[in-house]
Order: sequence, then structure tokens, then C-alpha cells
Amino acid sequence: METFEDYEAARIIGNRIRAHRRANDLTLETLSYLSETHVTTVSRIERGRSLPNLGTLMRLATVLNVDPGSLIHDLHNLDFSAQQ
Repeated sequence: METFEDYEAARIIGNRIRAHRRANDLTLETLSYLSETHVTTVSRIERGRSLPNLGTLMRLATVLNVDPGSLIHDLHNLDFSAQQ
């Protein structure tokens, strides 16, 4: 079962990826192609509907020329302790 924290983490990561994509003047399709990630997956991540797995996060960060840690920075402030 997904928690509020899962949704919040997905929203934050998605917003950061979208901001970097736009700053790099990339379309969703171009980011998808360059990161070898299906466009639907990238779209779902950007909209906060899905959390990227580690491999996807690394590929997106590489294409966006950002430290992968910057995409998840400060998520430790969310309280994930309620998860079973």
C-alpha cells in the first residue's frame, strides 16, 4: 500500500526532473529517447504518478547532467516510518 510519503516523494522527484528537463530545453520525447526510458514512464514520473527505480533515476540524471542525489535530496525529511 502506498502512503502519503510515497506520493509526496514521487511528486518532489517528478517536479525536479521536469524542472531540469525544461532548463535543458528538452522535450519529454527527447529525454525519453536519450535516457532509453519509455515516454509514458518519464511522463508518469514527472507527474508524480510513479517513483523511478534506481536505474531509471541514474539514466535520467545522466541525460540531464545532474547529480542523481540532487533529485532525491531532502527526501529523508519525509516520515517513512509508518510503512509496514
